Amino acid sequence: MNEDSMPQSSATTQLIVGLARALHESGVPSHRLEDTLEAVCRALGVDVAVFATPTSLMLQVDGQTHMLRVSPKENNLSRLVAVDALGAALSRNRRTVEQALRRLKLIEKQKEGPYPAPVMGIALALSSAMAALLFGGPAIEALLAGSLAGLLSLLSGRMARNPHHARIAHLVSGTLIALLAGLASAFWPISPERVALAALIISVPGLTLTTAIAELANGHLSAGSARFAGGALVLLQLGLGCALGLNMAGALLDPMLGPVAETPTWLRWPAVLAAGVSFAVLFQARKADLLWIVMASIIAIEGTGMAVELLGPRVGPGIGAFVLAVFSNAQARTRDLPASVTLVPGVLLLVPGAIGFRSMQALSQSQTLDGLSALVEMMVVAAALVGGLLAANAVFPPRRPL
Repeated sequence: MNEDSMPQSSATTQLIVGLARALHESGVPSHRLEDTLEAVCRALGVDVAVFATPTSLMLQVDGQTHMLRVSPKENNLSRLVAVDALGAALSRNRRTVEQALRRLKLIEKQKEGPYPAPVMGIALALSSAMAALLFGGPAIEALLAGSLAGLLSLLSGRMARNPHHARIAHLVSGTLIALLAGLASAFWPISPERVALAALIISVPGLTLTTAIAELANGHLSAGSARFAGGALVLLQLGLGCALGLNMAGALLDPMLGPVAETPTWLRWPAVLAAGVSFAVLFQARKADLLWIVMASIIAIEGTGMAVELLGPRVGPGIGAFVLAVFSNAQARTRDLPASVTLVPGVLLLVPGAIGFRSMQALSQSQTLDGLSALVEMMVVAAALVGGLLAANAVFPPRRPL
């Protein structure tokens, strides 16, 4: 049976199920995925009930139940824009079900993002180097962090091909990166902990934990709990691996003693700009959105910095997130695009992943009080970020859930 002769109900069901899977593969949080599907189905006149978690999708379409086993995906902003445009066209009755189904299949066939693998590798190394500068490290730490991140991308690609290796990838990555950073500290006056954190910055699940709290705040308890547990497990593996790697390095070589230089002030702005571009590439954003993402990165960093100076480190990130979300919602209305295009890369600069990383590292080294203190700080900062995002959506919401 071809698409033109397919019964309307069957085609509609196939479209809704495919749209749900495409949204999940774009890295959309559960509450936004469900809201988007419900809006599309209302326009189509279809009764639907959706239950989404990071590892499963259950849909009841016109009385028929569909269960999908899915796995958590990284944010893919170019795919998200395409899926959002398709959903908007359906909501506005600008596409028939058959036309939308054909378009969805074309989106599914486009597995590759807008950037080739070498560019992605360069962006990963650049993001780690800029993270080292934003953490206050000198240029030598940025160079080491970028080099280690490039090595990590090669290792991760190989380990991902074997499911047994993939399950311990974060533990192995943390151990190897920390070991090499610790060995490097015997030749240069650097902070190996800061170098390791910067090299692993993309692996640190700060965005995952913040998304989990946002899902919990929106009443999606199952999805939020599952995502939070997954993020905590990654943090634990990275923390244990880094503690093991640093201890191994300390047993092999003595670190160089001496003062560690700090980042020159003039490097802060170039670091923010480069970080915004690298995160846009890593999240597979369209080239047309790069400038907007860089603007969002500047707003996120500077807005949070000013708020921290005025209101303190507990409230400041929430104000920064509020300003970023208002900007993202405004550009979403103006450009008729998802707010997530600028919101996700901008929030990545604010999420408390580094604090959580240090917490797990301290706990693995029996520094219980320091570890618990950092863990509580991470939760407070994440809650402040989510509060800022929710307040912005209440004051100036985007036109569509994404």
